[in-house]
Amino acid sequence: MSKAKEKKDWLASIVDKSDCKKSSVEEILAKGRIQASPVAAAPKHLLLKELRFSGDKVGVEGEGPFEFKWLNLEQGLWGIVSDKNLKGKTSVFEMIRWLLKGQSSSHFQDDVKNWIRKASLCFCIDEIDYEVQFENEEELRGKLSRISKDGKKRKIGSFCSEEEYADTMSDFFMRQFSIDAIPIYKNKQEGGGTTTLHDWQAIAGVMFIGTNYDTLLGELPFATGLPPKLLQIFLGLPWVSTHTAINAYLRECIREIEDDELFLEKQHESKAERIDKLKQSLDPKQKQLKELVKSENVAEMLTKASKNLSQNKDSEILLVSKIVNAKNILSQCEAAYLEDQRELQIHVDSTAANAVFRVLNPTCCPRCDKKISEVKKAAEAETHNCSVCGKKVTSDEDSADVEQQLNQRLIASKMSLRESKKILKELEEKLESSQQAAAKIEDSIRKLSKKMGQVGEQVQLEKEIAVIIARLEELQEDESTPSLQEQTVKILNVADKETKARFKETQSQLLESVSQRIVEFSNKLGMTNLTNASLKGNLNLTLTKGGNQTSYSKVTPGEKLRLKVATVLALISVGEEHGLGRYPGVLLIDSPGNNELVAKDLDQLIAGLEDLANQFEHLQVFIASIASSAVLKHLDEANMKRAKKNEAIW
Repeated sequence: MSKAKEKKDWLASIVDKSDCKKSSVEEILAKGRIQASPVAAAPKHLLLKELRFSGDKVGVEGEGPFEFKWLNLEQGLWGIVSDKNLKGKTSVFEMIRWLLKGQSSSHFQDDVKNWIRKASLCFCIDEIDYEVQFENEEELRGKLSRISKDGKKRKIGSFCSEEEYADTMSDFFMRQFSIDAIPIYKNKQEGGGTTTLHDWQAIAGVMFIGTNYDTLLGELPFATGLPPKLLQIFLGLPWVSTHTAINAYLRECIREIEDDELFLEKQHESKAERIDKLKQSLDPKQKQLKELVKSENVAEMLTKASKNLSQNKDSEILLVSKIVNAKNILSQCEAAYLEDQRELQIHVDSTAANAVFRVLNPTCCPRCDKKISEVKKAAEAETHNCSVCGKKVTSDEDSADVEQQLNQRLIASKMSLRESKKILKELEEKLESSQQAAAKIEDSIRKLSKKMGQVGEQVQLEKEIAVIIARLEELQEDESTPSLQEQTVKILNVADKETKARFKETQSQLLESVSQRIVEFSNKLGMTNLTNASLKGNLNLTLTKGGNQTSYSKVTPGEKLRLKVATVLALISVGEEHGLGRYPGVLLIDSPGNNELVAKDLDQLIAGLEDLANQFEHLQVFIASIASSAVLKHLDEANMKRAKKNEAIW
């Protein structure tokens, strides 16, 4: 069956068996980010080729610059050994972990980590070479490159922090091994729960076996829910990522329903009482909402008021300009009026003085006493020129004409003055009126702005009312109508069964093969009294040892180590045999001799690892151990980094 047809058949089965609409099923699957994954993963093989790191030791014996190189690594058994403890064996593994995962472990000592200035790891995946390298000065910076056959490097990723480094390596390896992030839902003690997505940082832990053997597979505790999912992933089963996503979303929905039911139980109220209480809370909120001005009306009124205020201010500016001009004109009118008054008064005074002088009949010059002749007097009468000075003598008729003209000018200037005062007063009254109008508009704007502050209150009220109405409708619905969450759980339960059915048979067959290989490989690793093993999908491993039934959790630490190694090797072996699986093919075992293993048992363990490493075409095993004959006789000199006596590995 084609991939597309499998997906279609899977969806159709869920729709049919859940008795729900196709659109509802698709909506729920999309909400839970659940996608059909019918294709089984083909094995890919990781091989470490070169490890380099350098820096400066500080505050220890032999402090100063250092450089570590481990080149020409291949398939098979490799070892890091020292005659004494605390010589850097584990830190080499921690460097490999850091370079592969992009994230250092909590076991990597901070002071040792801070010594590292440069590091790189060359590795290949299915004959394609890659290199990750970084510098760790003031900040961590580095890149991930693909290496061509002619040695040229092409950058495929870069990072400028530990967070970016972890993301870069996770994205790369998750794509390479076709692994989806694993969603795991976990309940919280205080109620509710969260779904956590586990990526390469958690998955890659399967390659590292330290001294904690609490979990058969990987490094995280069984309580996290991750170890059983790792088993399904490394078996390479189809539909596993789909089933994992369904399971996480299903648990999340079930917990939400349980929380809702618990909440209802704690209320101790009948349905009618709850409806009445909701209605009682609804009425005042609806009344309060009516009292609030509609936000759109307030906004419209505020816009209009602001526009009016702007127009008013423009008018004020124009009026002020006109008033300034009117005051100038008034000043000119006042000056003209005063000037006309002055000229008229001067004329009146002058006329009166002339009248006095005209009645005089001078006989001689008032200056030199020269006598005025009768001829000049007769000429004065005819020409109206003064017989003394010769100037024109104004008659009473001329003076009256001038006075009339001056009076007319005075009247005109007085009218102009009165008119200019009137105009100025009108302009000032208009300005005062405009300013009063502006004050009213500004007051209106302040009030409207305050009302705008009620918009948030209005929105909140509308939300609260909508929630209450929705709860009322929900309570008033027919009790036989299932809730949306219940329908979701129903669909997810069907999807869970349908998905599990599509890989259950294959999983059972593979687990049976893996169980047989666990016995076979455990025997080779020195656990010779193990006669039967049964590995379940939940990672429960039951054993028959020395004729007695037991389980992984009850055996000794040394036996747990053998079983952890045997389980990983069994997954690789069965995966290669069936063309399935996602295990990378690299295994690092730290301090196998620290777990109550006598020399004979350690000899059997290392011998078994040597034999199996040579037996598997794609297996690379690293051990870090104290030097002993049980270890050294199984490691070639070329495959070993050794520190003798008091030397350090690096």
